[in-house]
Amino acid sequence: MSKVKKFSYFTPVLTGILWGSTAPVSKLILHDVTPWDLVVYRVLIGSFTLMLLIKMVRVSESPMVSFRDLLIISLSGIAVPWLTYNLGLVYVNANHAGLMLGSYPLLTFLIAYFLVGEKLKKLQYTGISVGFIGLIIFFLDKIGLEYSFQWLVGALLIMFSIICWSVYAAYLKKIQLARGSLALTLKTFIISIPAIFVPVLFIQQGVHLPSEPASLIGIVWLGVFPSAVSYYLFNIGSEDVSATIMATSGLLIPIVSSILAYFMLSESFKLIEIIGAVLVILGLLIAYIRS
Repeated sequence: MSKVKKFSYFTPVLTGILWGSTAPVSKLILHDVTPWDLVVYRVLIGSFTLMLLIKMVRVSESPMVSFRDLLIISLSGIAVPWLTYNLGLVYVNANHAGLMLGSYPLLTFLIAYFLVGEKLKKLQYTGISVGFIGLIIFFLDKIGLEYSFQWLVGALLIMFSIICWSVYAAYLKKIQLARGSLALTLKTFIISIPAIFVPVLFIQQGVHLPSEPASLIGIVWLGVFPSAVSYYLFNIGSEDVSATIMATSGLLIPIVSSILAYFMLSESFKLIEIIGAVLVILGLLIAYIRS
């Protein structure tokens, strides 16, 4: 197995860690800018970062992807889910949203099964199931039972965003990307710029500039690492790893977010959450052993 292919199997973990930093970093700066501002800054800074990376590594080849396919992965991977997820968080708390992310591998498997005929081994099913059970245990102490029509609307928006990400993961396998992940990632970000800008301008009639240095640092972090770098890593992994295994990054996101929130925001971290986190990690290890 080549070094590049070996690295591909670590990309779900790396993307899960980077995406997991999004919530606590965002929480630190949302007093200065709105969630919609963050979406705009992420896609702009992400695009600029990818341009710099292409200049640095001197990418000469671009993947042979039709405009239709490019439009599908741009809308399903970035523009639509970023907007609907943020809108859903207006009505649903972060704990519920984190638990819903646990359905990401399952939804991806279902879509990939019908889209590209992807199949998993029994041990991989077991690993994903253990990880999902661990995620439920992790959130047992956080989930309340007070639901409303607004909560239902928010939950549907968040689930729709997760379905979009599942389509993105599965469609990357459908187009059989063999090289040019960096150029493809940049193209998806550029196409997403107008698709994000127009709704945001309609929602809040402008984009606010951060007024504090700490907010600026946080925005740059979100644009570079959980956006440009993580999507590039995800696309690299999709060249060699099944869509469902790539989607296991969704199990790590709320775990990493809670750990970082404990250190960055002094939020509590209880024993039952530790047990759940251990089960999530165990489930991922089981799934990767078979891979």
